[in-house]
Amino acid sequence: MLTVRMVRASIAALAAGLAVVLGGCASRAADDVVVTPVQVGTLTVTPGGSAAVVGVADSTITVSRRGTVSGVSVAPGQEVRAGQPLAVVRELGTPNEQKALASELEGLQTLLTSQRITQGPTSPQVAQALARIAAVREQLAEVIGAPAVLTAPHAGVVAALGVGTGSEVDTSTPLMRIVDMSSVRITVELAGEYRTAVHVGDHGSLVAAGTGGREVPATVTALVPSTTGDGGFQVTATAANPGGALAIGSTAYLMLPERLPKVTRVLTRAVLGTSAKPYVYVVENGRASLVPVVVGPSDGTWTQVVSGLHPGQRVVLTGNQRLAESGPVRVSGEEAPS
Repeated sequence: MLTVRMVRASIAALAAGLAVVLGGCASRAADDVVVTPVQVGTLTVTPGGSAAVVGVADSTITVSRRGTVSGVSVAPGQEVRAGQPLAVVRELGTPNEQKALASELEGLQTLLTSQRITQGPTSPQVAQALARIAAVREQLAEVIGAPAVLTAPHAGVVAALGVGTGSEVDTSTPLMRIVDMSSVRITVELAGEYRTAVHVGDHGSLVAAGTGGREVPATVTALVPSTTGDGGFQVTATAANPGGALAIGSTAYLMLPERLPKVTRVLTRAVLGTSAKPYVYVVENGRASLVPVVVGPSDGTWTQVVSGLHPGQRVVLTGNQRLAESGPVRVSGEEAPS
């Protein structure tokens, strides 16, 4: 049986243990950290990527209805001018169209014979039948096929030729491809962090494989959000291509040197988390607080901070891996590179 003395002893022991625990929490040592200030400065980056070179004017020649090629007047690799004849195609309507018109014409001719007998050769009914027969004959001539001359939509080079005289073609058949080699474009994917750095009108260069590092000046002409949903975007740049230095279909690398003056920046080592959810630890009043940030591009040393911080704040540079939210810290040093 428990005595009063035993109960009092148990309570005293429990109280002593609780005091030790609470005392340990209260006396938790502050973590040593090195901090760095958030600054305003210049950031220089060179985003880029590789893709296939295509012609700015690149046209595939097709027909508007099925038919037969009766002549081709160009060859692969040949230069052509805008409006130059390329091929002649005798276009045909569908078999059903031809059959329907032929049947209608036969019926009208039978009706015409009957009306001449019953109504007289000069009757209004005969005149109407003759007019309709003429119209159907015209439609049938079009369906059976009048020669169609295909011409070049713009100046360029015959990059591909897929048909010859006698080829049967329809609306899905690519007859040939005309490419203007004097101007080319390239479209590359860039990570979302560069969205604050790249703008339409920015200048860069294209470097093609096998050219010994020759750079061809290029200009950004379009920015389009990526379809992958990762926050990235597509950059299209165009370049003059005198002499065909950049071959159509070859792979080139787009370089876009960008200089961002007066941006809020922080040393890259201070940024933690993932590219989708970056954060830093801000030190204020002896404690470190986790602060989510939106970042821009990085040059390896500095990272642009688009939102979440302001100049003058101090963030943890070293010692941040073991910190607890709002935990006590002791600043043992500060790194403030220029």
